[in-house]
Amino acid sequence: MWYTPVLYQARAGAHGLAASFSNSMAVRLAVAVGAAASAYAHYRLGVCQRSYMKCLGLSRRGLLESFILASAVWGVFVAAGLAYAVARGLGAGRLYEIYRGNAMTAPGPTWFSDLDPRILPVAASLFWMLTGLLCFSLVQAFILESLPRRPWSPLLAGVLFVAMYNAPLLTGEWKMDDVIVLGMAYPVAYYMARNSIGLIGAYVAVYELPVAAAVLHGWGEGCFRVFVALRAAVASASLLVAPLVVKRLLRSR
Repeated sequence: MWYTPVLYQARAGAHGLAASFSNSMAVRLAVAVGAAASAYAHYRLGVCQRSYMKCLGLSRRGLLESFILASAVWGVFVAAGLAYAVARGLGAGRLYEIYRGNAMTAPGPTWFSDLDPRILPVAASLFWMLTGLLCFSLVQAFILESLPRRPWSPLLAGVLFVAMYNAPLLTGEWKMDDVIVLGMAYPVAYYMARNSIGLIGAYVAVYELPVAAAVLHGWGEGCFRVFVALRAAVASASLLVAPLVVKRLLRSR
């Protein structure tokens, strides 16, 4: 998740990428270690008035709600894609081909090619789930748990996350879909549901393109079709249910 854009540029033959990759990975590792140390220190100092796991958003409470809210964000993209298809006179098959083409060329870690294709989708899902939880829990969830519950809290957490995710200040690559989803929508969803696991679970199951690419390359076209259909169904259903979830969460405050 963290370094796929750099790998993509390396494959494209960008000059000086080796140094950029090394530097960006070193920065991310330093940020992760520093964030973990800071989170634990702040917890010990009593800044976050909850258990350590809950300070990172790692709990069962709010898991389903956070999954639905995060999936609904992707549901907006599905709805926009359908609207675009209708406006252009495109069928569902054409939308599928576009998504499949993106998955075919999606960048992924170099170890993709070293794994048995039968376990590639599982390995990819676990990889993005673990790295996503590490990144989101430390950089967004803990910040939101430590800050006063104010409307500007998600904005601050989102800005910090975007500055680190994909290391745009080092690579020069600003992925607007990630900025909108991970830097803007996800902090708001966490602010409401207070659960990191559901958010990252939806990120892996419904949003992340390299996971879909792993399904395509590992399990073939038939499984990929089913996977895409399930993603669209979950996202669309979540978008429909999300207003009820938001209403329930607001009432429970």
